Amino acid sequence: MGRAYEVRKASIQKTGAAKGKIYTTYAKEIYLAAKKGSPNPDANVTLKRLIEKAKKNQVPSDIITRALDKAKGLGQDEYHEVIYEGFGPGASTLIIKCLTDNVNRTVGMVRAAFNKVNKSLGVTNSVSYNYNHLGILSFKYDDEEKIFDALLNEGIEIVDIENEDGYITLSLNPSDVNKTKDVIKEYDLTDQRITVIEGGKRRSDTILNSINYTLENNYPKDSIMVTHDAARIFVTPKLIKDSIQYAKQYGAASAVIPATDVIFESKKDGILTDVPDRQYLLQSQTPQSFNINHYLEIYSDLSDEEIDKLDEAMILFHMRGHEIGLFEGDRINFKVTRPSDIKIANAMLRG
Repeated sequence: MGRAYEVRKASIQKTGAAKGKIYTTYAKEIYLAAKKGSPNPDANVTLKRLIEKAKKNQVPSDIITRALDKAKGLGQDEYHEVIYEGFGPGASTLIIKCLTDNVNRTVGMVRAAFNKVNKSLGVTNSVSYNYNHLGILSFKYDDEEKIFDALLNEGIEIVDIENEDGYITLSLNPSDVNKTKDVIKEYDLTDQRITVIEGGKRRSDTILNSINYTLENNYPKDSIMVTHDAARIFVTPKLIKDSIQYAKQYGAASAVIPATDVIFESKKDGILTDVPDRQYLLQSQTPQSFNINHYLEIYSDLSDEEIDKLDEAMILFHMRGHEIGLFEGDRINFKVTRPSDIKIANAMLRG
């Protein structure tokens, strides 16, 4: 059939062999993880991660299922984890961990590999007594105290922690490695752009604390600050971008949505005093953004009574007659404050 066919045939065989090797490796690792813990991925974090990794590497589902069935005792084959110790070239020491369905065959293959370089296997603990079995994680971060407290709060015991050249290196129990990765991700501990700033008694105090932080760290005074309610969990990147764009144009900006209900005004308890024209009414949302320099200029001119009225940043600009750019918000960006809001939010998150 020609050389092109032969080349393609060889390539397919080579690819097939490589895939087969990957599938076998994952099958054994999944089997072992299920044997050591629970065969239920929801109750075994290590197993769950292995299965996810296997699927990403396109390991067929039937191979994963067979490995789990073997761990449950439903398969014909049974794998064993065995550890060998020995002495290698150049006075090196080796610890070899194997997963096998035939211990006799495996020990013969390992011994043959040592004999090939005129070295020999050792007895149990002839090498391992020199070592501790630890998990090592290294990542860019420099706040040793913060990472230590976060892991301690999650019940993770750290054997050793090193901080050198802006990198944290953790030594810990191997079984805690995956949990530690989750904690680092959950707390955003590797993102140096995130800083926790102490809030104030009033909203205006919190904003002022944030502004002072930017000035202390040499941010330009004409920078745009974006404020957002943590309870509005469905904010979109578009809303944030629009907020910054409008703040650059007007000096201050707020997201708004049209008022859909008829609004009653009552300046006497239980008595209707006015019905404002709904076409002019808008509900404010966050994000709200403003020019830091403009904010400070107005704030320095306010009385204590006026500062007490600053329920939100936009009121400050309105007090002194500054224009505030209003851009279209999003009804999905609602505030989660009541039990019914939590139910709606959960339903949206579940899709």
